Amino acid sequence: MKPNVLLGMLLLALSAAASGSAHGKGCSPQGSWFGFHDWPGGDGLIYFISQVTGKDQSHGDTLVDSPGFDLTLGGMFLNAVNVSKARGVWERIGEQTFAQTSILFAVDADGNALYTGKLSSVGTFADDCDVKRITNGTYNFYWPWQNPFDPTADPFLGPIPARDHDAYRMHVELP
Repeated sequence: MKPNVLLGMLLLALSAAASGSAHGKGCSPQGSWFGFHDWPGGDGLIYFISQVTGKDQSHGDTLVDSPGFDLTLGGMFLNAVNVSKARGVWERIGEQTFAQTSILFAVDADGNALYTGKLSSVGTFADDCDVKRITNGTYNFYWPWQNPFDPTADPFLGPIPARDHDAYRMHVELP
């Protein structure tokens, strides 16, 4: 092998190793997950499915689908007919810990926005990187004319604490 080719391959390998060590600490949240509540004294229930993406191990995007979400907010919005999937962002805040914030919005039959919901929480991985404990969750609900990321915006409902729960990484299973 020519020395220039060998040197180029060595530099490429060192560069990849360096970038991996800079961003590769701890578990990666990227992948597909399902959230599971094991209510005390009750049956366990799956209540969300999420997709976590990112260009590196430090931050990225989330998409969360919660088909059981009560879009009427306990009857406050009886005219709500649809709610978006929650979309948001995540960032690493520790070697095994991530913060995430997602928003969704609900509409009436004419497509008029009724409210925006914002969920923020923290996820910490177990040792095997396939289970993360979701804690410190809070829901806030804002009027459609409010910016949910404006620190001066007062939610009309919230903060409401979310129950701690586990999320499990999905895996391919061969038939």
